[in-house]
Amino acid sequence: MSLNDTVSLQSTSSCSSDLENVTWPLGKDIYNTMKNQWLKGNPYHSKDGQDSFFYLFKDDGKLLDSYLTISNLRQLRRGKDIKEGSFYWDKVGEYTNGELRMADIEWPGGRANPPHGTPDKFHVRVVTLNEAPFIIVSELDLDTGKCPGNQGVVCDWGDITVTENGVKKNTTLYKCCTGYCVDLLNKLADDIGFTYTLYKVRDGKWGIKSVR
Repeated sequence: MSLNDTVSLQSTSSCSSDLENVTWPLGKDIYNTMKNQWLKGNPYHSKDGQDSFFYLFKDDGKLLDSYLTISNLRQLRRGKDIKEGSFYWDKVGEYTNGELRMADIEWPGGRANPPHGTPDKFHVRVVTLNEAPFIIVSELDLDTGKCPGNQGVVCDWGDITVTENGVKKNTTLYKCCTGYCVDLLNKLADDIGFTYTLYKVRDGKWGIKSVR
């Protein structure tokens, strides 16, 4: 069968045919004919003169090779006839024959280099109470304002009222928290990648009273 042949595509099978004996002999001929065709596929051949790329197919019907063009969205430089925020697609590379050829890319913001990654860490607030040995509360070092020997974490232990120069003001009382739960939190923070703030529950109670 050639491209100039005229054939009927009607199948010899129907919905009432015996499924075990359904055949379509012409289907194999059509499939083989399609595999043996080629298609000119370089969309830029009229511009760059590369007129030699064709899409061909393997025996299993898959493409023998692909031609991919890579475009970069760039911002037009400002001028009297160019509106701010105007963009255009510029061809910067191509992939064919298993090879990638690339030119310079303009990254967001007009930068020549890719942006730095943002940190994946997130911050959580963890509520607690003084319950040794899980949470042990002690005073901070008066000189450093940190936990003695840097063992533990500084935790928010509620709001207090202080008097300075005869003036009362509200401030936060900070303590040093250590214990099993602090060690566990530090381990989880390192493994998962997060930071946390430890604070005392304001009503001083565990959970809420059940109506039942």
